[in-house]
Amino acid sequence: MKIQLKFLGSLKYDIKKERIEIEISPEMTIRDIIRKLLSNPSYIELSSFFSESLELKRSLLLFVNEQEISALAGMSTKLKEKDVLSFIPVIHGG
Repeated sequence: MKIQLKFLGSLKYDIKKERIEIEISPEMTIRDIIRKLLSNPSYIELSSFFSESLELKRSLLLFVNEQEISALAGMSTKLKEKDVLSFIPVIHGG
């Protein structure tokens, strides 16, 4: 089963990609997908956004098909074929 990952804002420059397609199994949650990404050195930039237990710790929004994951099952949200998981870093300032 394939899904798309979309990196927006500064992440697309840090990771040097805006979109990728990955193969996942039907049981995989967002947490599982993050674990898979972090095991690949190409996505090490993402590690600063997550704790050791893979909970969000920095300003990053995750969307599944344009719906923020807090409105779903959070990091336990399961994805299905052709879903798009978007990573959107939030910039703060004042």
